[in-house]
Amino acid sequence: MHHPGIPFGIQLTVQRIGDYRWSISHKYTNSGDLAGYLVHLERIKRINTYDAALMTLQIDLQRQLKRIEKNSYDSDGQLHYVFEYNPEGDVVSIHDSPEGSTPQLAAALDDVDMPDFYRAGFALPAGIDRSSMPLLGG
Repeated sequence: MHHPGIPFGIQLTVQRIGDYRWSISHKYTNSGDLAGYLVHLERIKRINTYDAALMTLQIDLQRQLKRIEKNSYDSDGQLHYVFEYNPEGDVVSIHDSPEGSTPQLAAALDDVDMPDFYRAGFALPAGIDRSSMPLLGG
């Protein structure tokens, strides 16, 4: 099937570790040229079903990290907090989706299920914290 003029992506699972999986999306422009990559970390919800991404790394064509985003979900699966980090792993913004506000880091960390994971951009959930991030190697 050929759809000229429409940007698209191809996502592949590259690693499963415990209750998590890493996948890589290759992003293409509307002319079909590779535009960059998204690396996703997802948590298994049920057998062969995954929640929305806990972590997304935006990587350019030179495989340089541009941005990290981590998402926190309520017990009903609804997006609650979006944490954004710079390429060095420092928090640059936090958005509280239900409230439409931008809370301070300490307040948001008090309200999430894995505060150590959200504290810094390169932190990973307990149990996979020794794994490497695809396309970045560590």
